[in-house]
Amino acid sequence: MRTVPLSDVCDISMGQAPKGTSYNINGNGYPLLAGAGDFGDLTPVSSKFTSQPTKISKPNDILLCIRATIGDLNWSDKEYCLGRGVAGLRPKNGSLDHNYLWRWLTFARRDLEKRARGSTFKQVSRKDIAELEITLPETLEEQRRIAAILDKADAIRLKREQALTLADGLLKSTFLEMFGDPVTNPMGWDEVPLGDIAEITSGLTKGRKVKPDQTLRSLPYMRVANVQDGFLDLNEIKEIEATETEIDRFRLYEGDLLLTEGGDPDKLGRGCVWREELPECIHQNHIFRVRVDQSVIVPDVLSRQIGSRRGKDYFLRAAKQTTGIATINKRQLSAYPVLLPDRAAQARYQAAREKADPLLSKLFDEIGQAERLFASLSQRAFRGDL
Repeated sequence: MRTVPLSDVCDISMGQAPKGTSYNINGNGYPLLAGAGDFGDLTPVSSKFTSQPTKISKPNDILLCIRATIGDLNWSDKEYCLGRGVAGLRPKNGSLDHNYLWRWLTFARRDLEKRARGSTFKQVSRKDIAELEITLPETLEEQRRIAAILDKADAIRLKREQALTLADGLLKSTFLEMFGDPVTNPMGWDEVPLGDIAEITSGLTKGRKVKPDQTLRSLPYMRVANVQDGFLDLNEIKEIEATETEIDRFRLYEGDLLLTEGGDPDKLGRGCVWREELPECIHQNHIFRVRVDQSVIVPDVLSRQIGSRRGKDYFLRAAKQTTGIATINKRQLSAYPVLLPDRAAQARYQAAREKADPLLSKLFDEIGQAERLFASLSQRAFRGDL
């Protein structure tokens, strides 16, 4: 194994925004990738085009998000125009295997994120990417062997996630059967602003000023990376120091709904219900805590509503948007129009949700195990022990 700067073995093409007058949605020119919002699971899902492309990817290039959600990856399955939120990576002939590079970039993501700069949103430069030190087996054959092992380990994780998606899909079907599609509200449920039935709180700000005489203690906190769409990712729990007053103010309790304030459009209003996964935990300022009046609506029913197309469409309309970034504030969240089904229907859905809990918990545990196995294998692979 040898360690070299990434630019020694990989061509790096930084994206550049084309002229705004060249944008279109009718398929004229090249599909445009502005950032992670245009990324799919493996290949892009761009909805805009440009007739005056600047930087163009080639098939089999690796596409790297370099702004806001730094480190997201996609394969270039055809030619794309690379906007300024994306870079294209292409291994130099004979020195680096594409699949090995993909796996190594996933492993090196945290290192890349640490190099990011910016106040409104973080970004990395070509220099930041080029100077990453890649650990490289001497032969392409060995690189492919390592990539294949990591592919198999990742496939286990993906199968567990697919099983979770299927189980959650059954709950979604149950929800639609009981309440109808929240977008069209075919059952004519009454609407009420969220702020009328809930206490909405933004969390603790990192880096805030604390008086020297104040006593602090460290405890876990929920951040954007933890709050996913319908579930919590607790593989990495960070801690923050807070005063007792702050802990009382921002502590999470059973039934609190956690929602992200934004970032990429896919993060806007993303959320889940807190179920006392940790004995004492608070939340950071980029996470809203919604504590509803449970005599009016069940938290799981509200969570499913907000996570539906109705919720996502509302937040996209209400959000303040800049290039590839969308955010909502407390006022906009408070105005969200909540549908209020009758209590009997809510109780039936809650019973179905609780019945599914053992299976969902088992799947979450298995996903966690698979992720830890993959992380362990990655560490061994890129230090030459695999």
